[in-house]
Amino acid sequence: MRSETLERFAGNITLRIAERVFDRFLNSCAQTERTQRAVLQQILQLNAPSDFATSFSLSPKFSPKQFRRTVPLQTYDTMLPYIERMKAGHAQSLLGPSQQLQMFALTSGTTAEPKHIPVTSLSLKEYKRGWTIFGVKAYLDCPDALFRPILQIATRAVEAHTVGGIPCGSTSGLASRTQKWLVRRRYAIPACVTDIPDRLSRAYTILRLSMGQDVAFVVTASPATQAFIAGVGDKFAESLIEDIRIGRMSTAFDIPEEVHRALSKQLQPNPTAADRLAAIHRDRGRLLPRDYWNLEFLVHWTDGTMGLQDDEVNAWYGDVPRRELGLISSEGRITIPLHAERRGGVLDVQGTFFEFIPLEHAHEDQPHTELAQEVEVGRCYVPVLTTVGGLVRYRTEDVLRVIDRQGEAPVLRFLNRRSQIASIATETVMENDVVESMRVCIDGGVTMSRRFLLTVGHDRYHLVIESADDRKLLGGISERFDREMRRQNSSYEAARRSGAMLPIDCHWVERGAVEAFDRRLEQQNPRGPEQYKRKHLVPTLDETKRVLSHFGLCLDRVPAQPA
Repeated sequence: MRSETLERFAGNITLRIAERVFDRFLNSCAQTERTQRAVLQQILQLNAPSDFATSFSLSPKFSPKQFRRTVPLQTYDTMLPYIERMKAGHAQSLLGPSQQLQMFALTSGTTAEPKHIPVTSLSLKEYKRGWTIFGVKAYLDCPDALFRPILQIATRAVEAHTVGGIPCGSTSGLASRTQKWLVRRRYAIPACVTDIPDRLSRAYTILRLSMGQDVAFVVTASPATQAFIAGVGDKFAESLIEDIRIGRMSTAFDIPEEVHRALSKQLQPNPTAADRLAAIHRDRGRLLPRDYWNLEFLVHWTDGTMGLQDDEVNAWYGDVPRRELGLISSEGRITIPLHAERRGGVLDVQGTFFEFIPLEHAHEDQPHTELAQEVEVGRCYVPVLTTVGGLVRYRTEDVLRVIDRQGEAPVLRFLNRRSQIASIATETVMENDVVESMRVCIDGGVTMSRRFLLTVGHDRYHLVIESADDRKLLGGISERFDREMRRQNSSYEAARRSGAMLPIDCHWVERGAVEAFDRRLEQQNPRGPEQYKRKHLVPTLDETKRVLSHFGLCLDRVPAQPA
């Protein structure tokens, strides 16, 4: 009892300190221009003696205008020679002498060779600061979650090493391993669980350790991960209950010996929790998180294509409030969501120097950029990052829309990657338009599968969608979807009205076909299924032909009726 009292006392002190961090962030948002100028000068000062800074004669005294005039916009390819030297052990390629290279964060893209993004001690500190701000606001909104276990599912901290012996992996994994002890004590599972390579075995272990605890909220990147873990718990309910009862870990799963040894102290018998879970399973015939956890909220991506997975997650977890995770890339945190049940997040003006390319100029080699305080509400932009980790005027591929302001700082919503934009005639269609149009169709009472793809064609878009049991409900879905696309996107409406583009056609495929296609792409993701982002727009003809071929369809022969 004394230990618990001391821990709560220390926790309250920690929360008060964290609240001051939160207040400083809000003050920085109110003075975005001043904050961003200071961030730029700090970064230039830190990395002034680096090879990159020397080659461009960068000075810590540069104003944002001088900085932009001196250094051209960079891509990963233009910075790759410097990064390759860092991978070999020459940190001064991008970093100043006071900086300590901790690791390389690996991108979650679909290319064979993930990008290597430098992570320094200071950039890791900034990463944790962003989570502190996020967490403080969540606890202020939901005080009942305080002092209860947190199920945070990170990715593996170390997956490989460079030729120079520098670890490569996930910033989230490294952050969870190096978090303050008081925070780590609230984690429902230890960090070593991420070292289990097999996805099913990892999910089983997560549930074996957390199912009997009073978990307050669950944090993952993808909502699909939350659905997968819940499904494993339901499928292996009897085994999990027995393991919890007698204090063991089933031998049916592939868990590395070193992880098993590290978990041995946590595998204590808990007959009370087992009896409660067994009663739920007996009375309801299933074992679902909505019944065995009293969750305050769920945290995951909700922007982009993720919103269509709400019903799937609700089926497992119940109608639990959601909090947007925020836009966090390997390069660093871009936004910090401050409001429950609201999309988008406030630009993290304290950690990175930001510029923004208006989307209509993103195809240009060296377009003009706008600063954080200059962007306009309602417009779309591609962010450019200058980070404490050594990236300078680094172009990302994310497309963001400014939806509001917090003081001078923009509130941004992630739409999609720039590669997920299509055009057939004169229109510009983003994946977000596709998802929002389908969401309206579903919310409007159209009973149909959420498994679909929109592909480009020669003179129209084609909707690949799974058939439903009641095919009468499917009639006219292409017309409804086309109508909603016209309402959502003015350029699409103009192309349709002018006759430059024909109405959308449907390719009906059997139930489970699009899901199986999804699963195949998910398993092919080099960073693992947890990092996979479901695709709903196929933006090129070549890719369209490959996708339709997978379903046994041809671009020039579109079935007029459901299969």
